[in-house]
Amino acid sequence: MDDLMDDFADDVGGRRMRKMCLAILLCAFLVVCGFALAASSVPERNQESEQRIASMEVNQSAGNMTGEDYIIALIYAYFNDKVESYITQKEGDSFEQLQEEASSKYGEYRSIYYGSQFANKLGQMSTASMECDGGGYDCSTKHPVIPRQGFIDLFVYEVFHNDSELNDAYPHTGSSVGISEKINEARSAYNARIKEEAEREAARKEKEANRLKKQEENAARQAALDAHYKALFDNTTNELQKLVNDSENTTNSTLKEDKLLDALFLTSNASSKSVSPYRNILAIYSGDILVKMGTLNNNRTNAVNIINSLERYEYATTNFTYSNESEDYQKVIYKDFIDNWGRIVQMKTGIAEDRLKEELHAMLTDSRDAPNVKLLLSGHINKKYEVTVFNCTEPMIIKAFEASDYPYADQPGYWVQVNISAYNNPESSNIDEYVVQNIPICIDIFSSLFSDERISMVYIQLNETYYDRFGHTEERPIMIASLNNVTATEIGDWPAFKKYIGKDMERFKQVVEVSY
Repeated sequence: MDDLMDDFADDVGGRRMRKMCLAILLCAFLVVCGFALAASSVPERNQESEQRIASMEVNQSAGNMTGEDYIIALIYAYFNDKVESYITQKEGDSFEQLQEEASSKYGEYRSIYYGSQFANKLGQMSTASMECDGGGYDCSTKHPVIPRQGFIDLFVYEVFHNDSELNDAYPHTGSSVGISEKINEARSAYNARIKEEAEREAARKEKEANRLKKQEENAARQAALDAHYKALFDNTTNELQKLVNDSENTTNSTLKEDKLLDALFLTSNASSKSVSPYRNILAIYSGDILVKMGTLNNNRTNAVNIINSLERYEYATTNFTYSNESEDYQKVIYKDFIDNWGRIVQMKTGIAEDRLKEELHAMLTDSRDAPNVKLLLSGHINKKYEVTVFNCTEPMIIKAFEASDYPYADQPGYWVQVNISAYNNPESSNIDEYVVQNIPICIDIFSSLFSDERISMVYIQLNETYYDRFGHTEERPIMIASLNNVTATEIGDWPAFKKYIGKDMERFKQVVEVSY
């Protein structure tokens, strides 16, 4: 009996052990099947998507991603932000930053980067890929993870293809993201923009190349012109110096003038074939030659040559002819000339003006053919006086007076100035009476001098005496009475005029110009 009970106990224990082992094996089988089932639900890698992702990674490393590369990069940035936010409890911003970067480079894709269809699909995939907390046994809470590569390949394929293409590659998967047409449109718009920019850049480069070519051609042309005009100027200068030296080495005034005339002709001829600055420098040289010629002849010829020299100096600083129409080129030529020659021309002009004054003064005081004023005044002045005669018969003198706004500049002829010495008492203050008393004498002087038709202007100066600080008696002018030959001719009857005027200063001033 005891043996029977022992056998029964062994049999029951064995069955329990076998059941426990069976349960353990069943659990193991279910776990293995679960893992196998889970593994079988991940889509296989897609070759096209793999190539797109690989291309994006290469371009990203090189820093030249395309507009479509950015779409793939945004997928990864989105999930990275989700995982990082779960781990750090801080909102990630790499996705938004990448959106801004992509939009700034590829504006045509902006509606895709920020589109609701793309955003919704990202959200759906993020939710679907979340894993359970607690090692897979507790699914009351889940956390985000980076989707497995097969799912990302599928997502990339869904982005770039329509429903028909998607179902061919992934049967029974569902619908695409619905943005493949937008991607195609964005790509076309981007390619059109790039093409237009390329065409504009090509046109710009061609224009720039043509400009540089023309600039080089113009520079070569200008260099050739500059060399030509420089050679012409150098040759002219050498010939000119030889003629000037020959002129200075001869004592014969005729030969001297002939050499200078040849030099003047040489500069004139070369100047007509030249341009600035050489043309202007030659004008200065011709002015120098004319100044030299202004010492070889009579006063009038000398003065004419000097006046011509002044005209050449003025021409040199005011008339410019350029071989280039460029405003910048002309400014440089003008500035260099003025910097190098401006003050020299001023100095030469001043010297020539002094020489002209000397020649004009010599002409003005040339009294070789002047009327005998002393003889004309003989017996009419019972006082001490001095006479100065100015020869204004030369039209050049009149022009000089006109240029200086000198009074009576339109009266050619001989001008006579009579300076009557004073005899009044220096202590007397009755100067007006002294002036009035001399009116008849002034009329006698006018009538005597204008009897010679060559005299065109008469000035009479009355003086008064005074004591200087040392007690010496000195004279100074108190009145100048002037009359021209035109008015003198109208007077006609001088005795009647003298009787009419008497000593009436007001009547006298009605006919005679009086200044104090």
